Amino acid sequence: MKLSLPSPRRGGFVALLALIPGFARAAEGDSVVLNFSSDDKKWIYLALVLGVVALGYAFALAKWVLSQSPGDSRMQDVGLAIKEGAIAYLKKQIGTMKWAVLLLMIGLYGLYYVQGTQVAALMALCFLAGVVASYVAGYTGMTIAVSANMRVADAARRSYKRALEIGFKSGSVAGLVTV
Repeated sequence: MKLSLPSPRRGGFVALLALIPGFARAAEGDSVVLNFSSDDKKWIYLALVLGVVALGYAFALAKWVLSQSPGDSRMQDVGLAIKEGAIAYLKKQIGTMKWAVLLLMIGLYGLYYVQGTQVAALMALCFLAGVVASYVAGYTGMTIAVSANMRVADAARRSYKRALEIGFKSGSVAGLVTV
């Protein structure tokens, strides 16, 4: 049995094209239009509002965590060293990821180019927006976590309950910003 690439004459080429977004089409039409009912739109708006509320609550929690005592100068020195290391890690991560992100954006643009340059550009930009949002969530979570470390250590000298409260609230910031 001879294996070869599908040829357009046998229809195999069309089957491969169907795997690319934009080429897979229903027999009845070229594109799918999403018609949302008024109930659907209410749920979408509710999700957006709740997302904004979650970000506001995360901001309030972060402000509360940062208002706690950072401890003595020795704790602050260690905390600052940890924070510098975390920031260096995030900068290195950006340097490593930027090329992969660029290649994926170009790939997405190429995949969606057949639907027009506007669709292709929007897909690539939406991907970039997702990358930026993910990085902001990671940066926020990392910085609040390292800032909370010394505050938790200082609080633990006086009250385990208070230390747990600070640790839990700082972790909540990362979770709320991510979601």
